[in-house]
Amino acid sequence: MVESIVIGDVRPRIQALGDGTQTEFIYPFPIFKENDLEVYLDELRLTSGYIISGAGQSEGGSVTFDMAPMADVVVTLRRRLVIERLSDFAEGGAFHAHVINQELDYLVAINQQNADDLERALLLHPTDGDASLILPAKTDRANGTLAFDSDGLPIVGPSAVEIFQAQANAETATQAAILAADAQTAAESARDEAQTFDPALYREVADLIETDDVTDGAITQAKIDPAVTLGGPSLGTNSIIRTNADTISEDITIPSGTNGMSAGPITIADTFTLTISGNYTVV
Repeated sequence: MVESIVIGDVRPRIQALGDGTQTEFIYPFPIFKENDLEVYLDELRLTSGYIISGAGQSEGGSVTFDMAPMADVVVTLRRRLVIERLSDFAEGGAFHAHVINQELDYLVAINQQNADDLERALLLHPTDGDASLILPAKTDRANGTLAFDSDGLPIVGPSAVEIFQAQANAETATQAAILAADAQTAAESARDEAQTFDPALYREVADLIETDDVTDGAITQAKIDPAVTLGGPSLGTNSIIRTNADTISEDITIPSGTNGMSAGPITIADTFTLTISGNYTVV
């Protein structure tokens, strides 16, 4: 170790981002020897592939990588000292200033290391009262999460499986709410369309077959819908259910075993015949 090293008020940890081309990264705090410096790329600690310079210098030094860290890779450099006594003073022995300076420098560096660790640890707020932050027993907290009770003390929370299940249930509920909202929108749209229904339009066809319009005693297709033309005054040849005018001008045959019905009086015109075969009943 160098005698002239000075431990200033500096944090013993620094981070930087790689850009794919930079190979040298500065650390602005002193180290006593090269092994005092830890080098990380993201979460991976390296033990080779770089060179450390500046050990024993008060202003720090640099780390030069064999290959430049890739872009956006976090480069972490931190001083990590073994907590130990470096020297011992014998009774009545020599007392050299540089030896005590080295010992005091090392102690200050360890204090800086501890302070940095504490700043990154879980701590009580300065205004909180005294409280025990001792974790529940290992067997109790296994596969669980850390939670706090009404007094702010640590307790075992729900397991990871329970949290994932709660998240899945929340997603299902959210989807159900979306579907319900869509259904409500569709129902409101249908209601609005129903409210615009015009009965007068419905009656335009129905009114064509009002009783007063049936002057000849028969309801024909022409009266139901004049735009549709069928083959005769009835609903068609061999119809099972027929409506007809007073005079039928077509041959009608109802096959055996088929029920037939004709509404209205039947008058057979000249040159036409009415043929009924099989079992039948005249009403």
